[in-house]
Amino acid sequence: MSALTDRSLDDLVGYQVGPLLSAGSHSLVFRAVEQSSGRAVVLKTSRVPYPTDRDLAAQQRAYEIARELGGDVVVPHLALLRHGHARVLVTEDFGAESLDRYLREQGPPDTELALEMAIALGDALAGLHRQGVVHNDVKPSNILWNAQRKQLRLNDLELCSRLRQESIPLGTEQTLTGTLTYIAPEQTGRMNRAVDNRTDLYAAGVTLYELLTGAPPFVADDPKELIHAHLARPPPDLAARRPDLPASAVAIVKRLLQKNPEARYATAAGLAGDLRRTLNGLRRGDSAQFALGA
Repeated sequence: MSALTDRSLDDLVGYQVGPLLSAGSHSLVFRAVEQSSGRAVVLKTSRVPYPTDRDLAAQQRAYEIARELGGDVVVPHLALLRHGHARVLVTEDFGAESLDRYLREQGPPDTELALEMAIALGDALAGLHRQGVVHNDVKPSNILWNAQRKQLRLNDLELCSRLRQESIPLGTEQTLTGTLTYIAPEQTGRMNRAVDNRTDLYAAGVTLYELLTGAPPFVADDPKELIHAHLARPPPDLAARRPDLPASAVAIVKRLLQKNPEARYATAAGLAGDLRRTLNGLRRGDSAQFALGA
């Protein structure tokens, strides 16, 4: 392990800590077993031993919101424990892996499975939005998929908002909420627009584009270039990269990636409905285009 990953949870009382699952830029994630019940869990903690008060508050807030939402939308949050000056989030291990890990290890799924994943994501976002919560950081690493059960849960709610709309001030790329590869134009603060449910739908569009092609629509090392792409550049033609896709699947992704929120889907439920219609048509061998949002 590098120096950043030397932080260990082996002394966490009540848990038998297993292998490191992932080491992100801000957090470490371990598999573990709760000793009193034998239940498989996942432990998430800060990479640094002294997280900021802001980070601790965001973690506490995310835990409280997740507990309110329940287990059909997000990964069940079981406990938030003190560990030195940091906290350890305990969530249920339901045999899932993140979509980014799936893509790294297996590559893009076939069209039918990609649509099944997208439908499950649309349903999860619909459940989240019905309860007045915007995720604000939808991306493959925050989406967990159980391949055997074909169940999807959202994770990592540190950036979520309880309000349907939230003003985002103009700022630099270092102060933006969300992840730049998946950030909606209005999240950049450069559109003088509010963030709402449709912000999550743009990020869902980036995620679906990546599921279908193996790469997000915009890739750049320069943060300013990524922001400019989300604000002004059309995404590369999905039909050219995947000519085998049903026309409606291409149209759905194009609609999700519209710069203007009004041009996207109004609701995640509407998105899921069109995805189901596309999947049903694919299974019947009917790839005819239909009017979206009907």
